[in-house]
Amino acid sequence: MISVKLDREYYHLQADMEKWCTENLGPGMWGDLGKMPDCIWSIASNFGITFFTFRTEKQASMFLLRWW
Repeated sequence: MISVKLDREYYHLQADMEKWCTENLGPGMWGDLGKMPDCIWSIASNFGITFFTFRTEKQASMFLLRWW
């Protein structure tokens, strides 16, 4: 699994990022990706720092190309 850490400057985009992931990658969830085998990505946020976790490097790369 590949995790992408986004600083507070991206926090306001979190809902748009979630929507993009669902539309372009498939089902996702909040929390631990390892607990949900049907999900492709997950999101966790704490104090404005957001982590997106993806099952494959290709999925993480697609996300980074769109949002970074």
